[in-house]
Amino acid sequence: MNIDNNTMSAKDKEAAEALIARSQQLQSVRELVGSLADPGTREGVIADVSATMVVGLASVIKAISEGKDLAGVKAAVQPLVPMADAVLSTLATAQDLKDPEAAIKTGKIVFPYMIKGGSSKVMGDMASLANGVTTALIAAKKTA
Repeated sequence: MNIDNNTMSAKDKEAAEALIARSQQLQSVRELVGSLADPGTREGVIADVSATMVVGLASVIKAISEGKDLAGVKAAVQPLVPMADAVLSTLATAQDLKDPEAAIKTGKIVFPYMIKGGSSKVMGDMASLANGVTTALIAAKKTA
């Protein structure tokens, strides 16, 4: 789409065209992601991974807080080792790798958050979404 409005400065036209191009690029990415899985499936996978990680993290925190020494902490986290092995094994199999942790460090495996500005950008997105949902829940509670 070109901007043909003669009342706009060249700088404004350039900025508008850049904005349109970025919007079209984002739409293309969304369409590609949409072709990989439907929203319900994507949300289900995200929910499963999130729940697994929260339970695992809670278990590790509890084990560390109760551990009297390194051996106690190590023993307490042993139930999580099969889950960690499954994650690494799945990554290795899916990418035909022997060492998925090294593949992540070297960039052979790249997760979306890594190209979206890193974990701090994703945490900012999460906070914005959480605040928006919280605001909606508060508003709904006031009208109930």
